[in-house]
Amino acid sequence: MFSFFFFVDSDRWNEKAQGVVGIVAAKLMQTYYKPTIVLAINGDEATGSGRCIEGLDLAKALVACTDLLVKHGGHKAAAGLTIKTSKIPRFRQAFDEYAREQLTEDALTPKLDLEFETYLSLLTLETLKELEQFEPFGQDNPAPQFGVRRAKVVDGSPIIMGKERNHLKMLLSDDVVKLSAIEWGAADKFVTVKKPGVALDAAFSAQINEWQGQRSVQLMLEDWEVHSESRNMNWDVFPTREDESSVRLVNRRNTTKKNYLLNLFAREESCIIYVQDDEMLDNLLTRLLPESIEGIVRHDVTTTTAEETEFAEQLARGELRTIASSTVIENPHVFPFVKHIVFCHLTPSPDLFFKRCVPAFTTEDTSYLHLIYGDADGAAIQNWVTKKYPEKIELQKLYGGVRKIVQSNGADGYAEKAMLNGTLGAPLTVETGLTIFEELGFIERSGEPGHRCVRLCPAEKSDLSRSPTYLRGNMIKQTYPSFVDFQLKENIESMWERIENECQISDPSNSSL
Repeated sequence: MFSFFFFVDSDRWNEKAQGVVGIVAAKLMQTYYKPTIVLAINGDEATGSGRCIEGLDLAKALVACTDLLVKHGGHKAAAGLTIKTSKIPRFRQAFDEYAREQLTEDALTPKLDLEFETYLSLLTLETLKELEQFEPFGQDNPAPQFGVRRAKVVDGSPIIMGKERNHLKMLLSDDVVKLSAIEWGAADKFVTVKKPGVALDAAFSAQINEWQGQRSVQLMLEDWEVHSESRNMNWDVFPTREDESSVRLVNRRNTTKKNYLLNLFAREESCIIYVQDDEMLDNLLTRLLPESIEGIVRHDVTTTTAEETEFAEQLARGELRTIASSTVIENPHVFPFVKHIVFCHLTPSPDLFFKRCVPAFTTEDTSYLHLIYGDADGAAIQNWVTKKYPEKIELQKLYGGVRKIVQSNGADGYAEKAMLNGTLGAPLTVETGLTIFEELGFIERSGEPGHRCVRLCPAEKSDLSRSPTYLRGNMIKQTYPSFVDFQLKENIESMWERIENECQISDPSNSSL
C-alpha cells in the first residue's frame, strides 16, 4: 500500500545518532517530499525526530498518537518524540492513517509559490537592492521566488562544483543578459543541461553575490524543467541515425509487445529480453512467443556462471540468438555478443535498470536499448512491489506459519518448494520472507535451488533492520514511484543521457555494479 509518510528506525545506530536524527529527517523529507519520522532505537525505548511538509501539522499528528508515545513536542514543521520500542509498529500504522486523512496524493507533490514571472534582464542590482528592505528572510518571511520561461543555458557554461562535487552551476541568458545560476545538490542533472541548445523554465530566488570586490546578480535555482520547445518528445530513436553513437535508445513504449518481439527476432540478431519476474518469464516463453521460436534460452537467479559462459560461447558460434532473463546478466563474456537489450516491463529500482543497460556500452558495435513496456505495466509493478516486499506485520504472520509447518515435519525440515505453493501466501511474498528469515538467523536452507530444505534455527530476537533484503525493500517501496514515472514519462533524449552517464561512470568489469 502507498505510504503517506517516510519512516526509518534502527537499533544499529549509537547514542550519537540521537543528535543527528533531525538532520537526517529533514534531508529525507526534502528528497522524498513526505512527512518523515526517524527513530534511533536504544533497548526498549526509541528517540526520534520528525519533519513535515505543507498540509500536515506534525505537532497535531503526534497528539493524535499521544497514547502510543512516552513524550513528544514541537510545532507543525518539526517535532521530537520518545516511544517504547514495542509500540513502534502501532505508531507507524496510526501515524500513516492520520496522514492519510489529512493529505491527498497531490499534496505529496512539492509546489512552489512564485511571486511573479519575470525576465532575466529585469533582475538588476538596483532591483535586488530594493528587495532588501523586506529582509530578513526566513521561514515566516520567505525570500521571493521568481519564474522565468525559455531561459537559455549558455553552451559550455554548466559545471559541477563544490568540495564534494555535488552542486550545479551554469549561466542563463535571455539574449540580453547572462546571469550565474546555482542549484545545490543537483550535480546529477548535469547531463541534462550540458548539451547545446537547452532552454529552461525555471523557478528561483535572486541575490547579490560579492566576489573579489565585484557585485553581480546570482540566481539560486529551486526547480526547473527543460522547456517543451527545446526537446523532441516524438523521436523514436536517440541519438538519431545521423549522429555518431555506439548506443541508441529505441522508444516503443506502449507498443504491442508480441508483434514487436517477433519483428525483432526476424532480424536474427542477438538479444537480451528483460522481464519483471519468473512468472512473467514463464508467460513470455510459454504463451507470448510461439513454440517455433528457436535459439532462445531462459535465465534466472538459478542460472550458474558456468551456464552464462556457455550462453556466451553459443552466442559467439551463432547457435543462440536470445536470452530471456528475470534478473540481470553480469557475466562479461556475454556482453560483446549482445546487439539488442529489450525492456519488456518496468524496473523497480535505478540500480537494476542501469545495470541491465551496461552491456550496450561495452562493445564497439552499435547496440540498441529497446523500451517496449507501457502504462499498463505501472499497475503491475505496484502489485509486484507490494508482494515482493511485505510489511512487518505480514512477515510476523508468515514466520508463524513457517515455524508451524517446519515443526510439524520434525528434524528433517520442510521442502522450500512446498512452501511456495500458495498456502502460506503469495509465492513472491514467501520467497522474500524466507530470505529475510535466513538473513536474521531464524532459519537455514540447504540444498540446490529448487530442491532446498528449510530448517529452524534456535530462536533469538533480531530486529528486521538487520536484514539487507528488508532494508532494500523499504527503500524500493519509498522510491519506486518516482523511478516508474521516469521510465514512463521522461523524453527519450533525457533518458538516453542519464543512461549514458550512469553506465559510463560504472565499471563494467566490476560485478558489484
